[in-house]
Amino acid sequence: MTGTTIDERNGALFYQIADILEFMPQAYDQETWGTFNEDTLVEADFAAFAERWGVTVAQAERLPTDDKRWLEVKECNTQKCVAGHAAALSGWHPVVSHNGGTLNWGEVAREPLTSCMDDSTMSVDVVARRELGVNEEEAERLFASANVWTPKDLREFAVGRPIVIPCWDDDDDE
Repeated sequence: MTGTTIDERNGALFYQIADILEFMPQAYDQETWGTFNEDTLVEADFAAFAERWGVTVAQAERLPTDDKRWLEVKECNTQKCVAGHAAALSGWHPVVSHNGGTLNWGEVAREPLTSCMDDSTMSVDVVARRELGVNEEEAERLFASANVWTPKDLREFAVGRPIVIPCWDDDDDE
């Protein structure tokens, strides 16, 4: 499979994600589609959650950080991989999981707090692939949790650097 051309890639989106990695590195985690960053939740966040949802700060502190209600309090505190950022920056939102209380970035929807059972949901990797303008092979490498990307990598992808390095057939050397 050949790579996409520079005309097909959404260079602007690659640059936006690169800027997040550069200026907000705490918002990047290639090992998760998306999750709230528990390490950067502060006392003020718990107080805002308690006030917004009518619970005590102590109750807020005991709630899981993937509780869907956090979305209205601290969306900017979410860590995402390249695919999660591509979807979020393109107007997609995590869905509400089966239990109705937590957010799931594995599936996304155009409307916030959409149920995972709704027909409008899509897999985040499919959405991100389309939004970034990359093919399936490129997306597989770009979204792999074992690969950690730098802002420089993403900017180079934006201007046409191959995401997948082609393997040359040994017969070509003869």
